[in-house]
Amino acid sequence: MPRARKQPPELDPHVVYVAWQSSAALVDGVEALFREGDRLPGDHPTVRATWWCWLPDGHSPAQTRSATRCLYSQPD
Repeated sequence: MPRARKQPPELDPHVVYVAWQSSAALVDGVEALFREGDRLPGDHPTVRATWWCWLPDGHSPAQTRSATRCLYSQPD
């Protein structure tokens, strides 16, 4: 089973990212709420802090499935 990535990927500040799932996080001491389908640039603090919930705009359904499997992998 592949291991979860410990380091965030390099996020391009010029690319728009789309949340593939809804979530909430504490970002710089402020609660950040976002919903599936929200779009933010790669240099937004919420995207940088919760990078595992975002994929580049225009991503394929296969990329969404891959992100889901990576985050919610089933034990063997």
